[in-house]
Amino acid sequence: ASQEVLRSLYCALTTSSSCITWKLLVFEAREPATLASLEASSIFTNPVITDSEDGPRVAVMGLIKGSDSLDSYQMLRARNLLLEKHVLKYHANYEAILFHEGDVLPEHQDVMRDEMRRLTFRDIGKWWKESVAACQKACSTPGRCTTRHSCPYKTMCLFYSSKAWQIMKIKGFDFVWRLDDD
Repeated sequence: ASQEVLRSLYCALTTSSSCITWKLLVFEAREPATLASLEASSIFTNPVITDSEDGPRVAVMGLIKGSDSLDSYQMLRARNLLLEKHVLKYHANYEAILFHEGDVLPEHQDVMRDEMRRLTFRDIGKWWKESVAACQKACSTPGRCTTRHSCPYKTMCLFYSSKAWQIMKIKGFDFVWRLDDD
């Protein structure tokens, strides 16, 4: 049953020239109801992941959609708690960044920041609206785009393939880890 709940990937990269060991643990919770079994999983009981502040800067990022209900963030908050407990507390140079379309209520951001250290919210609402509008304008011209995917989906792909990397480079991150909540 834990195989259905947890998918783990352990990756270690050692660069002898700078003597930096970078270890990354990726995990994914499939259902909030199974978090107890996830917590009991032996993969997390004896963590071996440590590093110092002089290692590479790593951003753990995601793109989220806002909601009027805090309950709608259940999977995201469960992911955040696990990320905090099993990764961030062992890595001083990791930061969690959640990009949103300008629609995450400030009080919801406060609750999530209280639950997770080093969590930053970045509003990309203006860019998002302009990109969706540009896509819709292009798609209104016959033959200019396919109708297979919606403009918000195409904008999400554009964000992850280009815009996010530009932002992370400007902010000085060495590595970016996309971690979704689903």
